[in-house]
Amino acid sequence: MAIKSSSIMNKNKIILCFALLSLALLITSCFEEKDPVYEGPALIEFSSVTYPSLAKQVKQSATTTDNLVVQLVSPQQQQDLTLTYEIDAASTAREDIHYKLPSKGSFVIPANTSFGNIDIEVLPGIDPVNTTETRTIIFILQGNASVNVSENYKKLTYTIKI
Repeated sequence: MAIKSSSIMNKNKIILCFALLSLALLITSCFEEKDPVYEGPALIEFSSVTYPSLAKQVKQSATTTDNLVVQLVSPQQQQDLTLTYEIDAASTAREDIHYKLPSKGSFVIPANTSFGNIDIEVLPGIDPVNTTETRTIIFILQGNASVNVSENYKKLTYTIKI
């Protein structure tokens, strides 16, 4: 008779554990899942996915059109964002000799998107085969009244191998 009672108690324990587990799953399934949304201030930065080292290098052999990707870190805006950048005085490449900037210091992140481009035209070098000289352009993003700049990703060094 003792064996029968122990067997019944084990079955009751299993049923109780199963009921508690079912109840726990039922309660947690009632929580609404939300997509993670950035809730900090709106920021711009050079894309750390595109430029993990915040550097880009090209060879100056023929006229090349390139663009630098800038991302918006915030919910997408309903209107175009016109933003600016400057070229650091420490840059060694010279505009109209090594490169041209068609946008002349500004770029747009279109409405309802998270990315904008800074266009750059790399001009051909004198003798790209026989030289290993490099020139750099250091881009620095600028914020405005509604969008700040990420301090960690505000500069990008663009190197031109001449």
